[in-house]
Amino acid sequence: SRGPLNVGQPEPGGYGIVYGIIAANVGIYAMWNCKSDKDYRRWMSSNFTLSVKNIYEGRYHTLLTSAFSHTASWHIAGNMLTLWCFGCQMIALSSATAFTSLYFAGCLTSGIGFLCFDFYNAYQAFLSDVVENRQISAMEGASGAISGILAWSVLHDPKQTLYFLGVLPIPAALLWGGLVGFD
Repeated sequence: SRGPLNVGQPEPGGYGIVYGIIAANVGIYAMWNCKSDKDYRRWMSSNFTLSVKNIYEGRYHTLLTSAFSHTASWHIAGNMLTLWCFGCQMIALSSATAFTSLYFAGCLTSGIGFLCFDFYNAYQAFLSDVVENRQISAMEGASGAISGILAWSVLHDPKQTLYFLGVLPIPAALLWGGLVGFD
């Protein structure tokens, strides 16, 4: 079957990785929304969001699990639609292995970037004696991984036209830059 951007045939079973990642994201979204119990939400935050606190406490797995975690409907809907479109395009034009490698590299790179930025902010707060007023920030969502996939698509064909919200034609490089800036 053809992918959403009508780019051709993938390797056999190639789109399965995209559908598997979408299923994992939807499953974790459902986990966030199935209970409102304070202890359960704390457990979800400890295991499915990335923060300096979680890393300090030894929960290194959150570098990956946070990239499958969404609490807002609009966030998961936008990320999964974008993943479906551009993930299938990448697989059809390259391979499932290249897609999977880039996806997880995007997860890790965006997570490490977030931790560096947040650690820097915590250090600045420490230096200015406002530590007690600083809230712990946490990262969730697949946006970093998806930004990597979008970047590949733009670099692969920088002259392609993409349709923002499915209706407004925009040059791929401009749309990607705007989405990264917004995110």
